[in-house]
Order: sequence, then structure tokens, then C-alpha cells
Amino acid sequence: MSNEFPGSGDVAVAEPPVFEDNEETSSRRPAILLVALLGVVLIAAAAYFLFFSGSSQPEPQAQAPAAPVEEAPAEEAPAPEAAEPPVFNGAVGTDPFKPLVQQQAPAAESTTGDAAAAGTTATGEAAAATASLTVVQVADDGTSVSVSVDGQTFNGLTVGSPFGQFYKVYGIFAPACAGFLYGDQAVGGCEGDTITVSR
Repeated sequence: MSNEFPGSGDVAVAEPPVFEDNEETSSRRPAILLVALLGVVLIAAAAYFLFFSGSSQPEPQAQAPAAPVEEAPAEEAPAPEAAEPPVFNGAVGTDPFKPLVQQQAPAAESTTGDAAAAGTTATGEAAAATASLTVVQVADDGTSVSVSVDGQTFNGLTVGSPFGQFYKVYGIFAPACAGFLYGDQAVGGCEGDTITVSR
């Protein structure tokens, strides 16, 4: 059996045309390129003069302004009085450095006179503005602390425990020391230390 396909016997194959480079075509190429280049230059020059040269009409010159005619001054009407905006007396904000909760001290009374009353009141306010915090004892294993605030003792406080009205234990450290928070103030001391805290 043969592997021939029907009609595959006498098939003529066309050969591609061969372009010969003769002297006539090679001498025309530079002339064609020169004409094309000259055409591009002419088109560019025409476009430049057409679009960028400006108008052929001279622009009219601006005339000097006419002298203003003075008129008799008219009587000026009084300006209406500007109304002042209302005053806002509401709460606007707070001092970020002032404790959020303030403890009010009782006012001290005096019967000896105004000068003595002023001195007593100032001393009472100074005493109310500070607190005395004493580290009484720190447990041997470092898990709890006993603290005295203005004479009132708090025993068995652990880290994170609040005590008093505004205090909190934030850490217990070796050797027998502890740290406390009063509002946003952080203070620390060791066993037996007395710390003054500003209120």
C-alpha cells in the first residue's frame, strides 16, 4: 500500500518572485526621500505661519480713561449698628492637666478676725491639696502590699487593686517596693517611705 494522496502526483509549486536591484530603482530612492523630506518641511512651515504667527490685523490700542466727573457729595446715611453676637456661657471643655475628680475640703472657721481666717483657709486648702501615702509593708512573696493614706490603712492590696477613693496599685517590685496611681499621677516608694501626692 502506498502513502500517496489523491491528486498529489503532479502538483506544480509556484516560486516566489525575485526582485532584482537594478541601477534604475537604486538611483530613484534618494530622490524620493528628498521630495518626501521637502514636503514635510513645507507642511511644517505652513502650519507654523498659519497657527503661531498671530493675526495680520493690528490690535486696537486701549484708550486713556476719561477723567472722572466729580459729583457733589451726598449726605451719608448712618451705618446701622452691628449687633453683638450672644455670649456663650456653657461648658466648653476641661483642663487636660487637672484631675477629673476633685475632692472638696471643708472650710476651716475662725473667730479671731479676717486676717486669721484668711491664713486658716489658705492652710486648709494647702492641706487638702496634698495627701500623705505611706508604704506600710510589702509581702515577702511580692504579691501584696499594705498602705496607709492620711492615717487610714489598707491591707492585702494586689496589683490592680483600687483603694481609698482615687488610688490604685499598679505594681509591686523587689525589694519591698510598690507603685501607685492617683488619677494620672504615678508615684512609688519602698517599705517605710512616706510619699506626698498632689491632689
